[in-house]
Amino acid sequence: MLSWIRRNPPQHKGRLTPEFDRVYHYHIRKTAGSSLNAAFLSAFAGKRVTVKALAGAPKHRIAGEIGPAVGWNELLIKSGSFAYAFSHSPYHSLKVPAKTCTFTVFRDPVERAYSHFLMLKGYIENGVDHPCLASEGDWASGDFSDFIASADRDHLLRQLYMFSEDFDVDEAVEAVSSLDQVGFFHELGNFLESAQALFSVDLPMRHENRSLSRKKLSAEDLAAFRPHFEPEYEMLAKIRERKG
Repeated sequence: MLSWIRRNPPQHKGRLTPEFDRVYHYHIRKTAGSSLNAAFLSAFAGKRVTVKALAGAPKHRIAGEIGPAVGWNELLIKSGSFAYAFSHSPYHSLKVPAKTCTFTVFRDPVERAYSHFLMLKGYIENGVDHPCLASEGDWASGDFSDFIASADRDHLLRQLYMFSEDFDVDEAVEAVSSLDQVGFFHELGNFLESAQALFSVDLPMRHENRSLSRKKLSAEDLAAFRPHFEPEYEMLAKIRERKG
């Protein structure tokens, strides 16, 4: 019996709205996802529940005020054992239960990749012992051009890969169309207002996990690097077209 419980954890059966029992975030790195997670955790699990606290909790799960909060644990996420959850797992490898409000946030592809590069660079230059450096640190040993040349494609084009294992634009657009909410980095205010109204909660937005370096790309740099990310630009254009 105990082994059965471990394989099949209980579902969260609380009703958030007449339509949804829980909320899940397909978290794409460097799209303000950590800040969004912090806001939702505060609202759903309690003001003292942070992403850091969740990372240190057994099975990355904390019993919250509205319901359980879960991070990264695919077994618990697939079982529906949460009121709010997130992970970096791609859509094609992690399907969530029915009655789950699903969302993601997108960002300008060059800006997102550059933020990833600056994050790694900042960790290296400031001696931060982050686990991601073991597999990604070498990507930031040079400049941004070197990062583009050396980073794994599923990280460089993570927004596309998150919704298509084969980097197929149309497949990704179809997958995104199945989500309940889609946000954009530079329009987070509108996204938060919509979420607050839907779930009748306050979502205090704080900036989390900012890159240690704040250097920005010029408009000329953005244009110069854009061809490397053209599939993602095509995907985002089609998603916006569908949203109307």
